[in-house]
Amino acid sequence: MVEGDSQTTFLREEAFVERDQTQLQADSIRYHEASCRLDAEGHPQLFEQERCGRGRDALRTCVRRGTVRDALTDFQQGGATWYVHGDIAADSGNKRVYVASANFTSDPQPVPDYHFAAGQ
Repeated sequence: MVEGDSQTTFLREEAFVERDQTQLQADSIRYHEASCRLDAEGHPQLFEQERCGRGRDALRTCVRRGTVRDALTDFQQGGATWYVHGDIAADSGNKRVYVASANFTSDPQPVPDYHFAAGQ
């Protein structure tokens, strides 16, 4: 559904978009061109180069800032792969990531043997 005057595009039921080697899949995606805001709801999955992340709801802007509630993603540091599950926000340079109510583990199992909460 496209609303011409509001510059808003809604994609519903198994929505999928691809732009600049980034793919987003969710139950619904809403893009508002004037504010350059993209909202994805219903278990969004974001694929960006070799990285993949998923969550409950996501917000992203054209300046590459974003937040994901109840996210699950991973990153490489010090020769290890770290898995993060929690509320995540990234700045526009993708140099800083902010995490709240999260668990970090190097165990790829769905229920890791050992995990710790951020700030502990």
